[in-house]
Amino acid sequence: MASVLQHCRVARQSLRSGNRAEALALAREIVKQQPHCLLALRLLALLSLDAGTREALSAFQQCAAIDPQDPLAEVGLAMICEDAGVVESAIRHYRRAAELSPDDPRVEDELARLGVMAVPPTALGEGIRALRVQDTARAIPELQAALSEQPADPAAKLALAQALWLEQATDQATALASQVLATHPHSIVALMILLASELRRGRALRVRELQARIDAIEPGLVLHPEVASLLGLPVGK
Repeated sequence: MASVLQHCRVARQSLRSGNRAEALALAREIVKQQPHCLLALRLLALLSLDAGTREALSAFQQCAAIDPQDPLAEVGLAMICEDAGVVESAIRHYRRAAELSPDDPRVEDELARLGVMAVPPTALGEGIRALRVQDTARAIPELQAALSEQPADPAAKLALAQALWLEQATDQATALASQVLATHPHSIVALMILLASELRRGRALRVRELQARIDAIEPGLVLHPEVASLLGLPVGK
């Protein structure tokens, strides 16, 4: 998958050079070849949103399915909804982004612009905030509460799995990741958790299988260095 990563870098270089049309064309070609490549999908989503093409909605939805913890995908969906005049849906997506990225003033500003002046804390948001500093004593009960409120929430499951991993609760973390993969089969963080688990168990064949799946989605794990570090996985290879 090194070639996919290289193609993504070329597309990003085109973007940095100001050739947005070329970058968009390259992103489209990569997604055509690797439809679940998160690097290319994110680039396609952002460039399509800027260009005002219909691809933006589908691309952001795919990004959210692959990475349910991604606030950027929620912000992109919010912008599309607002442009379409569906303000309530825009607010819902911005609220979700605020949960996934607590204390981000940019999201709070967008909500304030739409008339939402106060964003009450949620169990998910508080759990994610605690997980960021690896405060598992706070993170685990908050994330468990979030799952009690929304049992099917993949972001809550993934955040709780990471917190449990820090507590060496490998089986529980793996079970949660497997649950997410049942509904989100290309979830990058769920696959990373399973890979870390199989590495810990020394199952070489399963490791190779999971690594191949990850490489098709996010070669080098360049978008998730913090999660990779938490799980003990290498980045950038």
